[in-house]
Amino acid sequence: MSIREGLLDGINEVLGNSDLVVQKRPNFVFLCETLSRKDVVEKLRLSLGFDGAFSADVQGRSGGVAMLWRYDEEFQLLGYGTNYIDVSIVSREIEKWRLTGLYGEPNRAFRKRTWDLIRGLKHTYDLPWCIVGDLNNVTSQQDKCGGNLYPNWLIDGFCGVLDECGLHDLDLSGYPYTWERGRSTDAWIEVVEDTWTQSVGSPIMEKIKYCGEVLLEWGKDYSGKFKEKIKECKAEIRNWKKGRDTVAVSNYKAAQVNLNNVLLQREIFWKQRSKKLWLREGDQNSKFFHAKATSRRCNNAIQKLKNDVGNWVGWEDELQNVFTEYFNHLFTTEVVDHRVVIDCIQPEITEEQNAQCLVMLQLRR
Repeated sequence: MSIREGLLDGINEVLGNSDLVVQKRPNFVFLCETLSRKDVVEKLRLSLGFDGAFSADVQGRSGGVAMLWRYDEEFQLLGYGTNYIDVSIVSREIEKWRLTGLYGEPNRAFRKRTWDLIRGLKHTYDLPWCIVGDLNNVTSQQDKCGGNLYPNWLIDGFCGVLDECGLHDLDLSGYPYTWERGRSTDAWIEVVEDTWTQSVGSPIMEKIKYCGEVLLEWGKDYSGKFKEKIKECKAEIRNWKKGRDTVAVSNYKAAQVNLNNVLLQREIFWKQRSKKLWLREGDQNSKFFHAKATSRRCNNAIQKLKNDVGNWVGWEDELQNVFTEYFNHLFTTEVVDHRVVIDCIQPEITEEQNAQCLVMLQLRR
């Protein structure tokens, strides 16, 4: 059984995270800070193919939580509030247990409200209990990165609630900070190091060009080859389509699901490349996203730049030398005449006072 929880920022990100669900295939998904109403959550449920969804609507311009489940027979709603949803889960794998999706009070002055809510929920049902979501609390200074130290009274208060309710902070699997989500693999570092080592003795521009070509080929395994994948899926569908036995029907349905997943991944990929996040995937907008991404790449391409003397230089005229010379000049130390700055400073000590200070300094020596 798989559970996925996430802190989402508004309707666009709620609709844009369906690719994560497609890849991980969780049985339950908890969303907090959805900034969305029930009709939007229902659309998300239909696009993901889940059996059910329950949501607490957004309050004004903030909040909103939702729980989605893949199979109706595994889910039972126990209770809910403006910032939490409490359910029980039954499966053939393990005994009945309890799952609470919770979005903690973001304002530190009201953090005690979240602690009291956890204490109150603890005594409502006697089941094995798991809380997921964004509680806006930490158990140690190591749970945050950068900035001022977290107030100790908040850490002690939250840890006290966990001990009181018999809860344990589970070890994290993955990246601890949201700004690390894009760094899903470090393999690209090895690719860069290997290509850089192979280009020993080559000019810097040739190294960069060769490294870019290698990374482009390497990246196709992560973000491309959709044509080949779609072709393979369609061939498998044709292979099982004529079958009438149980195995053929099952494999045919599985192949269709696989094809739909690949098509969705392709559309999401081009949506992200195009930066047109106001459109939602699943509406066969791949061609539009592709066109926008291509147009954006052309607009961002550098064709010519002015050099130091004001002449336009293109790639055929060694534009790369303009880049090199600019940064060499930018990071080269130059002799600076500080008198221009010093002369602007109005002295506060007279010549007579300065002479007296110098005499005293000489006497001390």
